[in-house]
Amino acid sequence: MLLNNMCESFNNVLKQARDKPILTQMEWMRRYVMQRNCQKREVVHSVPGRFMPYVKKQFDWAGKIRKFNNLTRSSEHFFEVENNSERFLVNLEDKKCTCFSWELTGIPCHHAYACILYMRADPEDYVHDFYSKKRYMDAYEPVLLPMPGPKEWEKTPFPEPVPAPFRKMSGRPSKRKRTKELGEEAEKVAEVVEAVIRLGGKANRCSNCRQYAHNKGVARIPLSHLLQLIILLARLLLLIQQPHNYVPFPFPHHTIQSICIPSYWYQHRNRDTQ
Repeated sequence: MLLNNMCESFNNVLKQARDKPILTQMEWMRRYVMQRNCQKREVVHSVPGRFMPYVKKQFDWAGKIRKFNNLTRSSEHFFEVENNSERFLVNLEDKKCTCFSWELTGIPCHHAYACILYMRADPEDYVHDFYSKKRYMDAYEPVLLPMPGPKEWEKTPFPEPVPAPFRKMSGRPSKRKRTKELGEEAEKVAEVVEAVIRLGGKANRCSNCRQYAHNKGVARIPLSHLLQLIILLARLLLLIQQPHNYVPFPFPHHTIQSICIPSYWYQHRNRDTQ
């Protein structure tokens, strides 16, 4: 299961190497990481200042918003900031704001940014050290040394690895990336329905089973009604073979119509059974 953006990004990069043999795949990953670390180290040297460009981008945005803030100074470190009929408390000493953006990201929010400029201080002094160029270099400092080709590898007494036997499966190869978990499709349908309703649209809903993502013209049978449908078909077959010994169907009429199958089927069934 992918839990963060780093895993998702790296998994997206590995699309080019997934279908390769294990040794070729590992070599591809090694060369990719070696080249990426080298490029990241070169980029850091061309960045001016103490912090990475993301901090400057956030400060540029805060500079456009700070003019809507009304400051009221309480002491050397405490401020009361009013913005759009909302009031926030800023503590420059503890690097906190009641909007909690500063504590979550480590970069002063636009409330704190306005207070820092009011005190004629440098906003970079209030940024967490995590965004510094030094920390960035620490992440990409390890150097992966190049390796010779397989012909120059050291010989060992162990047997060479043999690829797994290839067995061609019958049918057309599946295009699905993975097998979905139980209930994942229902969660996806619920998210789509919620998004459609939020945008002012009308979600597609079946008039028979009252479920979303399909209509009554689609032959989808819920698992809870599958047994009832089998009994219904058996009764109809008995009616055709032995019309004089037919026993009335025990289920109520509304239960039969709750089975989500095409509407024309009901019309033919009612006509044949009358």
